[in-house]
Parts: sequence; structure tokens; C-alpha cells
Amino acid sequence: MMYYVAKGTNKTVEFKGLSEQYLYMFAGGIVAGIFLFFILNFIGIPSFANFVFVGGGLSAFLYYVYKTNKKYGRYGVMQQQARRAIARLKTLGILATKTYKFNNRPVLHLRLLEDNLCKLIKNKCAISTSVVEPKEQKDPTNGTN
Repeated sequence: MMYYVAKGTNKTVEFKGLSEQYLYMFAGGIVAGIFLFFILNFIGIPSFANFVFVGGGLSAFLYYVYKTNKKYGRYGVMQQQARRAIARLKTLGILATKTYKFNNRPVLHLRLLEDNLCKLIKNKCAISTSVVEPKEQKDPTNGTN
């Protein structure tokens, strides 16, 4: 039985319907499930309970991965992360957004508010660092301060 992973040059990696990032999520979930099984077995939980717990968790996770792959497609995870990041930057006042039409399609334009970013950075630096006076060091050549 052969499994084809790549479809050719300049095409995305796909395996059993999962593309790129979802394939990595799938593999990471399986590895995490195996480690969880070993840890629970080492603690002393019975094997049957381990199979049920880890198997149920893995089944739910893999269902979620296939569902998001089908719903969002190739760039879905990155788009979700970008939406969250844009919303967070807008609440901080660092980013301004405006929607324009281009070829009768809405296009989102992002503008970085540099002044607000500089103020935020200065406030964070002023809060996080406290002013500490440096200690005087002795001069090793003449033994004076």
C-alpha cells in the first residue's frame, strides 16, 4: 500500500485530505496523545481507562482538525490568527483599518499609527524598568574610586 504525500513541484503537501498546517496539527496531536498515554500509564491509571480517555480525546481533536481543514482550507489557521491580531492591535490603538472597494470587492487597508505605537512602547518600558543607580567601581590601576 502506497501513500502519496506530495503531488508535484510548487504544489502544497497533502495527505488524506489534510493540507500543510493541518497535517502538522494532526501529527502533533497524535504525538501528544501517545505521550499522554505513557504518562497516564506511568502514573498508574488502568490501561482500559487510558485507551478510553486518550482515544476519546484524540478522536475529538482529529475531528476538529478535519472540520477546520474542510471549513477554512489552506490558509484558514493563518487567517484566524491574523483576525485576532488585528482586533488586538485595534483595541490597543496601534492599528487603523478602513475598507475600500477595488473591482467591486471590499479590500481591507491597514494603517499603523506610529505615534501611538511609540507612546505605548515608552509607557511599557517606563513601567517595566526601574531606575537603578550604578555602583561605583574601583579603579584597579590606582586603587581609588
